[in-house]
Amino acid sequence: MIRYILTHPGGAHKDELLAVCVLIAKYGVPVVRRDPSPEELSDSTVAVVDVGSLHQPAKMNFDHHQFERDHPPICALSLVLDHLGPYEDASHL
Repeated sequence: MIRYILTHPGGAHKDELLAVCVLIAKYGVPVVRRDPSPEELSDSTVAVVDVGSLHQPAKMNFDHHQFERDHPPICALSLVLDHLGPYEDASHL
């Protein structure tokens, strides 16, 4: 179970806004806007979105910023959708 969703401070971008909305719809938990601690990055009950420089779905870390520039297009939303299952359906919209 997820206790809360953590995303970066400051202005929201479309990818994490939509990723956070999907996670809120699924888990119904609050959102915190600040940088994650190392403990939060290791805690699978905290969903970390678009911050933290890690993509570790088993630990609920969904950041895309560490991928190489030539990596196929990916964002926080696509990482969350891929983890939850509906990525294939959503990619055809």
